[in-house]
Parts: sequence; structure tokens; C-alpha cells
Amino acid sequence: MFDYLTNCGSLKLNDIISMQMFNSANMAAVLGAFGAMDEIVEDRRTVLLPKKQMKVKCRLQEALRRRCSTRVFSSLRTFSFEEFGTLVQMAYGTANRKIASGGFAFPSRHYGSGGALYPVDVYLLVNAIDGLSRGVYRYQPYSASLLRVCDAFDIDRFFPSQGFDTENYSFVVCYAACFSRIYVKYGELALLLALIETGLMSQNLDLSCAAMDIGICQSAGFNRQYAQRLIGADGVTSFVLFSSICGEK
Repeated sequence: MFDYLTNCGSLKLNDIISMQMFNSANMAAVLGAFGAMDEIVEDRRTVLLPKKQMKVKCRLQEALRRRCSTRVFSSLRTFSFEEFGTLVQMAYGTANRKIASGGFAFPSRHYGSGGALYPVDVYLLVNAIDGLSRGVYRYQPYSASLLRVCDAFDIDRFFPSQGFDTENYSFVVCYAACFSRIYVKYGELALLLALIETGLMSQNLDLSCAAMDIGICQSAGFNRQYAQRLIGADGVTSFVLFSSICGEK
């Protein structure tokens, strides 16, 4: 995989055959059409996000101008559940349109993904959100819901030496790649595509935060082993790639 990142590798015959097989079998449409079946909705651990999102009037040009990193957050105001739901769905949710292919229809998302396989999952370490208990949640885009996967976490262990405001932050985002979801089609190219997708997702969150006047800072300097234990990633076929910390300015 490292050869692909340094542009020293080349596509192998097996990779090309796998890509052709996925395309001819219309696997992206099939997986997209039945993706909701992978989500756990009828469960006491699941929290549905608000169906109605807040209106955000900020233009893209203004959001780009506002974008900046924030390490210290306000203690005077707490994130509302509606604000949180709007932010998460703007950054990672499904779009209000469907793609039809080979008799299947599936929703697209607010960012691109190689082969529409979406190997990167979003986990949220919630600290202070009105109406939402502290804990670790996995975002489920098809049902617009959160699945609670862990009740407790230690934020100072997650960020051992980053200098963030770990008292007043609202939540942390973890981007976790599941390579078994994409490697079958793309082979050694899977890592590069997962990294690109993570960048697109984190930029979505950055611009959404800027549009809603919310503080955010991206970070690759977290305790990866601890993060992976929190979400149950094995560190081989699935692992955490990146993070962001968010809070009120």
C-alpha cells in the first residue's frame, strides 16, 4: 500500500479484474440499495437524530473565509441536540437524491467515495450535547441515527499531548476505515482511497462548522491504540485514521 502513496506502484492484473467484476456486477448499486440493513435501529442503544434540520444561511464563500482551527471552547453555551444533528448530517449524511442503476436505487452522500463503497465510518465521542448522554456513538447515515457503542471514555488519554480544551469541548469525531469493505475491489489502492475519503469528510465538517459558527480543530496526534479499543477496531482490517474536536466558540 505504501507504494501507492509514494506513486511507486502500479495496478496489478488482479486489481483490474476485481474492479471490472465489481462494475459489471453493479455492486455499488446493490450495496447502496441494501446499506440500511447494516444499521441497528430498533435497539435501546440507538438514538434517532432530528428529522428536521436547522436552516443554515451562510454562503460557501463566507464559510471558506471563516474556516479556522479552534483549540479553546466556550463554557457559556452547550450544543443543542438539533444543532448537533444538523451538523453531523450536513457533513456525513445522505443527500436528498437517489442514483438509479441496474434496477436499484440508492441515496448518494455529501462526499465522494471510491466505487461508492464508503469504507470510512464516523464515531462520535460525545461530551456535552443537550439531550444526549455522554459516550461513544457510531453514526448511521441511512437511518440518520447514532448507535451507542461505549458508555465511557477518557478524553485526556485520547489526546495525551495536544493542548486542546478537554473540559469545554462538545464532541470528538473519529474516522475509522474498514478495509475489508474496499480492498476486495481496489486491492492495494484501498488505503489511498480511504485516506482521500477521510479528507473529504473532515473538510465537510470543517466547512459545516464554519457555516454554523462552531469551533473545530483537526488532529492526527491522538492515541490510536486507545481510540481503536474504544470502537472495537482490530488495527489490521479496521483502524482509526483521523480525528476532529468540536465545541462552542
